[in-house]
Amino acid sequence: MFLRVFCQIAAAIQEQGDAALAPGAIWSQAASQFNGEQLAYIAALATGAQLLFGDRPKEITYRRLFTQPSLVDLDSAFAAEVAASYATSLLQIQQQQQQQVERHHKQWQQYQQQLSSTCVW
Repeated sequence: MFLRVFCQIAAAIQEQGDAALAPGAIWSQAASQFNGEQLAYIAALATGAQLLFGDRPKEITYRRLFTQPSLVDLDSAFAAEVAASYATSLLQIQQQQQQQVERHHKQWQQYQQQLSSTCVW
């Protein structure tokens, strides 16, 4: 039943062309009476676009949408990634500084050994 109505509205939109989009014209009337999914069907039929529907029950679609992360989840994951990256960077800097301190300490020990072997106290 709906498909027949959708086809009739789509045919009227094709006949009217751009005038169908004017305020109070057939598209605005359809938009006030049908939901988004139904309007998508009408628009697809009016433009000749390939229309795929009925590929899965709405329950499956809604279940898939609910398993997608929310903006809060994405923000939390990004914050955790940034914090981990920052901690890794700090650890690398600390390791580099520790290596530099060890190098300077080793050089100082070598200098002291050279000094003690060349100087008489």
